Amino acid sequence: MSGSVVDANVIIKMLHNEKAALELLAKIDEAFIPVIVAGELFYGAYKSSNPQKI
Repeated sequence: MSGSVVDANVIIKMLHNEKAALELLAKIDEAFIPVIVAGELFYGAYKSSNPQKI
């Protein structure tokens, strides 16, 4: 198994359509999101000032 571990910052930048993040993710074959990163993303979405976008 080979791939890249993706941090919350990369995922957030991807969601904002930032070119650098999209190019980085396009270069890798597999992306892995650690459970702690998934938790950070869920927590951030829950605490968001715009929860309807979740």
